[in-house]
Amino acid sequence: MIDMRVREEDMTNRQVPLAGDGQESRDFVAGIDRTRLDYDHAVILAILDDLMFTSKIKSAAAHLGVPISFARTADAALAGMRTLPPKLVILDLNNPRTDPLGTVGKMKADPLLSSVPIVGFASHVQTDVIEAARKAGVDDVLARSAFTQHLPEILARAL
Repeated sequence: MIDMRVREEDMTNRQVPLAGDGQESRDFVAGIDRTRLDYDHAVILAILDDLMFTSKIKSAAAHLGVPISFARTADAALAGMRTLPPKLVILDLNNPRTDPLGTVGKMKADPLLSSVPIVGFASHVQTDVIEAARKAGVDDVLARSAFTQHLPEILARAL
């Protein structure tokens, strides 16, 4: 269960830490790293296990002031999404540990999550993965390089 408590002093700055007292508070419940949460709208959820892309996404989100959460497994992602549906999901389509296409299928079958936009990224040479993602319902499928290049625009869409 994700801790949704809000401290009164946090209501003024609208970037609400969920646990702890640090500048970048984290909640690791259910495998989700929730660095910031704006209660006016749901977060972006990135489902990936790649430290390089996690760092790139975190940095871009912090620069733009976009609230974002990270999940390393499909189960953690789906549990988090059902608690607080995101405005955007980002998937690493090359990560078998997160079962990206299975996650998309479960999202599309869930009335609460079926309309959440999904952006996926994959190696440009894996045309079979790209095609399978499009057929599964991923809204935007990008090569890893294009995803990195357009990351600020992708994150800004959720604002």
